[in-house]
Amino acid sequence: MALPRDLKELNKRHIKSILRQRGAMTKAEIAETTDLSVVTVNKLIRALEENSEIIEQDSSVATGGRRAISYKINPNFQQVLVVSLQEKWKKITYSFSVYNLLGEVEFVEDMSGEDLDIHALKRNIKDHVCAFPKISCIVIGVPGIEIGGRLRAMDFPLLLNVHLRETLESEVNLPVLVETDTNAAILGYKNRPVAENNIVGLYYPERFPPGAGLFINGEILKGKNGLAGEIKHMPLGIDWDNFDFSVDKIKEHIRKMVLLTMSFYDPETIVIYTNFYFGQKDFMEELTQGLAEIYPYASLPEMVLSRKFTSDYRIGLFAFGVDYLENNLTDWRI
Repeated sequence: MALPRDLKELNKRHIKSILRQRGAMTKAEIAETTDLSVVTVNKLIRALEENSEIIEQDSSVATGGRRAISYKINPNFQQVLVVSLQEKWKKITYSFSVYNLLGEVEFVEDMSGEDLDIHALKRNIKDHVCAFPKISCIVIGVPGIEIGGRLRAMDFPLLLNVHLRETLESEVNLPVLVETDTNAAILGYKNRPVAENNIVGLYYPERFPPGAGLFINGEILKGKNGLAGEIKHMPLGIDWDNFDFSVDKIKEHIRKMVLLTMSFYDPETIVIYTNFYFGQKDFMEELTQGLAEIYPYASLPEMVLSRKFTSDYRIGLFAFGVDYLENNLTDWRI
């Protein structure tokens, strides 16, 4: 059972979440949306406003009557630091992005990651936390898996087997989340105005094996160890250490993965993230036709070819971070 103080904090976070998603609202609108009493909403709004978590917005219309006051989230009450590690145009890179609570970018810096190790990462993160004191959460996207607190199967060899979360949390005294790159990208895709609740993302970098992100029944599917989406281990007889990353070989693998994806998950949408150029012929149409031959009786998924992996990746990491802030009561700065 929630204690009164915890219940108050949960209600405050609920109000902030609604304001972040919907924009400015009056007290009456907040009470109606949250099912809280007007008296309770008045007290919570007063506390949130005194703490600068929300700010007043005058939405009055010149009618001669009493002005209507609405409230909106203070976008810079907290910030989220997003660190995304990825291959980009055949180069290993990592970037730092600072977002306000409305998902607006305050700062972006891209850096070469060829020599990235935990010491360089700690140093850069400390610098950004000092430069942006409103940072309240750090979210790191990795082309690998965190199991038992260690980074496993990493494309960044100098970070392999590192206790990333534990090391950074002790360094900066802030919560640190670690998420797989393709999981974050498909969550970022879902954060667009799309209605589908079953989306599979297939990501094909230019130097490394592919990965998948699974948004199934409205949630990211990770599995027991976070291994869901590790499609490089599919028993297709491929030696990824000596793989020919040519367009023809990539297209061949995509065809197989689309069929397997349909068989396993029957999604509404399949997003293929890649910078490979597939020529003039519509490869997505070819994939759809291939599915139609096997499933002539089924409603087929929408096939999407996307070059927006980087932006979806960062947006998804931000979404993980702001969700943490909205649902966690711990104040790390005490």
